[in-house]
Amino acid sequence: MKRHLTFLTSVLLLFVLFVIVSCSEVENLKKGIIGKWVAIDGGQLEFLKDGTVILMLGNESVAGNYKFIGDKRLRLDFKTDVKVFEVSIDKQRQLILTDPTGKVIKHITKAEWEKKVAAAKVEQAKKEAAERAELESIKLRFKDNGNGTITDSQTG
Repeated sequence: MKRHLTFLTSVLLLFVLFVIVSCSEVENLKKGIIGKWVAIDGGQLEFLKDGTVILMLGNESVAGNYKFIGDKRLRLDFKTDVKVFEVSIDKQRQLILTDPTGKVIKHITKAEWEKKVAAAKVEQAKKEAAERAELESIKLRFKDNGNGTITDSQTG
């Protein structure tokens, strides 16, 4: 009998632990979506604490409301449309929205997107500087003699 009671107590403790962990995951998800997100394939979403969501596509923006329905389902209500998604945030801090057809839309935080854009600009500037330096090197190597001929300074 004591053994049976110990087993039941263990099962009950595991169940309680599972419920606590599940609740904290849901709360982390609800808090985790707050902020600005950029879709990897274009568009932006901003989730505000008050339940407002702002969708930005190009120069247009539409405000609506969002709410969780169930643990990981998110409902977005706009004036002319209602969308429901499965929602998660992965280990890379990407917001993943999956619509009922299975289409996945991945988002990164706007701050992360801005870092990637800045890094791309730095790389582009380095590439352009290297190209300018190479062009300048070519100009220094080859000299126009003014008579329609060009001299290679390395070979004479």
